Amino acid sequence: MPTPTSTRLQVNIFDGTRRPISNDVKILTTISDGNPDNHQPLVRRHYNSPLPPFEVPFHNNLWDLYTVLASADGFLQAGFHPVKLDYKLVQPQRIDVMLIPSDNSFNFNSYDQLQQKYPAVFKLLSTNSSGVDDAGAPARYEELQNAGSPLAALFNFTTALDAVHLSVGKPLDYLESIDWEGRGLEQDRFFGWADPELVHEVAEAAAQGQFEKQSQLDLLQHPGATSSYKQKKFGEANLQLTFHELARKQVGDKNCVRVETDIDYFQDLAAHFFLEVIANKFNGPTDPRSVYVLRWIAGRVAGQPEFDPPYTIEPQAV
Repeated sequence: MPTPTSTRLQVNIFDGTRRPISNDVKILTTISDGNPDNHQPLVRRHYNSPLPPFEVPFHNNLWDLYTVLASADGFLQAGFHPVKLDYKLVQPQRIDVMLIPSDNSFNFNSYDQLQQKYPAVFKLLSTNSSGVDDAGAPARYEELQNAGSPLAALFNFTTALDAVHLSVGKPLDYLESIDWEGRGLEQDRFFGWADPELVHEVAEAAAQGQFEKQSQLDLLQHPGATSSYKQKKFGEANLQLTFHELARKQVGDKNCVRVETDIDYFQDLAAHFFLEVIANKFNGPTDPRSVYVLRWIAGRVAGQPEFDPPYTIEPQAV
């Protein structure tokens, strides 16, 4: 039978709470195919949620690498590329996009909620650099909530760490403490102390294709680093683990190594360097809000369990 000349695409819009966006928001939806010579969108109009399924041309070539963009008044634009279409699917190809408010704030889980729902993360936040329970941890958590971005970044990282399966456990299982006495939490990365076995586990995961070992050029972006590995699972917002194996600290009964964790916007090295590293030099570090949106969308596209850190992004209170 001849190859069909069209297929269907379903675009779903969510908000920063990870729920379907309100149906009173008018969403400007733009859908473009992969034709490098044609920059005119095939679809560009306003819809209320839920959006209807779209019938779009199917070419059986690179033109089927579609780009989907969504925007609305009062929200930041978001989208995804490439959305690869396939005429063999019984149901429409689905792409989920998240729009967060332009004026937004973080809504963090409470300290008690964190203890109940995210015990491994709670442990990190409730101990000091030696892994000992810290009586001042609730007050410190309140300060971190007020600071906003560093705590959101930590939650992005720990959620990503908990989604990686190593030969034994997950990377989050190997973290013993945050480096409270050093750089600790930053908007675009965090530093902690980990069981040195994590270095070997991540190297083994790289040998199996989960991670890619980074070059000496990349290590220059991480002073003092001895090795670094970037996740390969997603098109955007991949986890990166960088080890500083010459830095050691006794945490409980373990002689731990220093580990630096961050998430890049882009997978491609050139895009990462020119669009992120250079941009950050002039415009500030990676924004945890962007990481939240990109990682959530990338996970939905890849059919992974939902990226659900212990916070949401909601409209700024008036």
